[in-house]
Amino acid sequence: MPDLFPASSTQYYRQCEIALIRRSVGSLQGKRVLKLDLWNEAVNTRILQWMRSQGAEAFGMDISYVTTSRACRHFQRVGAPLNLVQADIRHIPFESDSFDFIYTMGTIEHIDQYQEAVQEVWRVLKVGGKTIIGVPHKWNIFFRPLLVMAL
Repeated sequence: MPDLFPASSTQYYRQCEIALIRRSVGSLQGKRVLKLDLWNEAVNTRILQWMRSQGAEAFGMDISYVTTSRACRHFQRVGAPLNLVQADIRHIPFESDSFDFIYTMGTIEHIDQYQEAVQEVWRVLKVGGKTIIGVPHKWNIFFRPLLVMAL
C-alpha cells in the first residue's frame, strides 16, 4: 500500500483524530499511551508520532509483522523511533494497569473474539484511564472515496 500521508483525505482524517483525542482525553503530557493498530502509523496518519510530540510516552502494537516492521522503519527514518511491538490484541504483552490512554481505530471489528480484546484493553488500562475504540461507519466520508475508487 502506498504512503497516503500527503493525501487531503488523510490529512482531514488526521485532524479529526486529533480533535477526538483532545476532546476525549485532554492533555497527553506525561501520559503513557498505547495504540493497538499500526497500519496507519506505517502509511497514513502517524497519530502516535503526534501523541509523542504532545508529551506522551507512546507505545504501539499490531498483529502483523510486516506492518509493525514498516512502522518501525518509518519512525527510524524520520528520527523518531517509538516503542512498537508485534502482538495480538487478545493477548496484550504489557502488565495490568500500564496505560493512561489506549486508542484503536478500525481494528476490533475484524476480531471474532472482540470480547477478549476488550477485556485485555480493560486489563492494561489504569484505573481512571481512558480508551477510544473506534469502528467504521458506513457513511464515514474517509471511507467513501476508497469505495468509489474500488467500484
